[in-house]
Amino acid sequence: MRKILLGAAAAAGAIAAASSASATPVFIAADHLATTAYVAHLGGTPDGVPFSLQVYETPDVLTASIGGGPLETLLVFCVDIYHLFDSTTPPITYETGKVTTDSSGTLSGTGEALTPLISGEIGYLASLGHIGMSGADLAGIQGAIWLTEYAGLTITGGSPQTAFYQGLGATWAAAHAADATFANGIYDVDGHHQGFVLGSVPEPSTWALMIGGFGLAGAMLRRRRSLAA
Repeated sequence: MRKILLGAAAAAGAIAAASSASATPVFIAADHLATTAYVAHLGGTPDGVPFSLQVYETPDVLTASIGGGPLETLLVFCVDIYHLFDSTTPPITYETGKVTTDSSGTLSGTGEALTPLISGEIGYLASLGHIGMSGADLAGIQGAIWLTEYAGLTITGGSPQTAFYQGLGATWAAAHAADATFANGIYDVDGHHQGFVLGSVPEPSTWALMIGGFGLAGAMLRRRRSLAA
């Protein structure tokens, strides 16, 4: 299955205005799926290539340390349907990076280029997610992020809220056509696992670190876990 995550709207705006310095390490100690209630089939022809995968439509909840800080709980949405991340992956070190491609390449964080508007819409959608939100809404945001990111992708089944969040994303994009910026995410340092964007807002001290050190625009991780046939 897959997931993605991004910061709250206000915090994301502040981070987007900050300059990105060097990549900041993000140590992930553990994680679990936010919900297992929604199973979806990802199909269609993303980037013109036939695709078929059965997944849990949901974000992840990470126990992670940013830049050597204390462990905290982070909600993240997946921005990578091609690489794997599950509960057996941690402990693992990620690092911050901009969401500039759709991760269809050999390594996560490489592939078809995304426009700043598409990346910004992904960031906006992730910013809507927060711990405590219903499973249907969390899954709907994750599905909307995938559909926004991958041209030609289709989703069958899954959350009944996916179309609703797609609509919210389209409305945001229409209002931000001139000033969209790339979302910030986190990627495995070796590029072999899924990339993510951040959903729920971390503690104020963490936001200060993000803004001052690496401008993480509310972005973090995303996982995917395939279902057994």
